[in-house]
Amino acid sequence: IRMRARGVCRYADYAAVLRADPQEYERLLATVLINVSKFYRNADTWEAIRTVVLPRLLARPDRPLRIWSAGAAAGEEPYSVAILLLEHAAEQGPAGRLPPVEILGTDIDPDSLAAARRAEYGELALSELPPAARRRWFEPGPPYRLRPEVRRLVRFERADLIADPAPRGQHLVLCRNVAIYFER
Repeated sequence: IRMRARGVCRYADYAAVLRADPQEYERLLATVLINVSKFYRNADTWEAIRTVVLPRLLARPDRPLRIWSAGAAAGEEPYSVAILLLEHAAEQGPAGRLPPVEILGTDIDPDSLAAARRAEYGELALSELPPAARRRWFEPGPPYRLRPEVRRLVRFERADLIADPAPRGQHLVLCRNVAIYFER
């Protein structure tokens, strides 16, 4: 698609376009990347995280909990984890204090990161979210804006998974949005 848009037919010619126009890399990435995600996409996975993974991670309240969402797109995955953590704490009642939580969402696409920081979503992004969670954690919409108590748990940074070092000391790494780019 980008080769056609730039009027070239050979890969070598497109490589020359990339060398001559650094902004073409961003256009190429925007064409290639699939930045579609949803809150609680594939409910069975999130149920396993809620019932098996998080209780084990929270069994040691004396340490900060570090979670990394690689390929965070517009933030649905790291914010879904934040919601699960807040719901877990609420279910525990007064004793349900969370340890310090650091959720990092990274992506290579600056437009996706800007959308993640805005935390405003349409119907499609919330289509797999239980209605009670939608009412509790989002302001009415559309667009549906994520409440500040969820947003505070997550920060976003640009990262290239091939070129940049991975964050160290993570207790949970989620990479469901990038796994689709890998072959077996």
